[in-house]
Amino acid sequence: MRMWAFLRTQHLKQKHGSDRGFTLLEILTVLFIVGLSVGLVAPNLPGVLDRVSFALERDTLIRELNTLPYKAAGANLDFVLVGEFAYSNPTNTGPALYEFVDVEELDISVPYRSGGIRMATLSVPQDWSVYVPEPIFFRSSGFCTGGSVIVNVGQFEYALSAQAPYCQFSESDQ
Repeated sequence: MRMWAFLRTQHLKQKHGSDRGFTLLEILTVLFIVGLSVGLVAPNLPGVLDRVSFALERDTLIRELNTLPYKAAGANLDFVLVGEFAYSNPTNTGPALYEFVDVEELDISVPYRSGGIRMATLSVPQDWSVYVPEPIFFRSSGFCTGGSVIVNVGQFEYALSAQAPYCQFSESDQ
């Protein structure tokens, strides 16, 4: 019985001793497959990154539009969103936040009585522009009048719309 155990261990040592590494052919095959995969994926990578960047900027803009009713309620102020917005360098000093607006000077009518309306601010990604054709009023109660926003990105244009009274912006059919 002892001899049988000795032969068995010798057989196992020989079997495991020959499987210690990879052959050059196996390594070259794996490198060839990895190279083919990279060759197929790499040309599409910049396009994928551009699409992801665009989607993130679009979602950030929609999120910012959707927070305007909450900003009005939190500040206990009435806001109006109207006109055209473009990218502005954040280091530049623009108009003061929550600056009063003379609605008669803007030639817009206010659908309710208010002690004072302030211009809503909107940060727009670089190379984008946002146009609000009809004024959208955000009440200090958090409700709004609803409306639409037109977003231009290069040669593309799409519309975002919101329904009163909660004004949650989403893409709309034009």
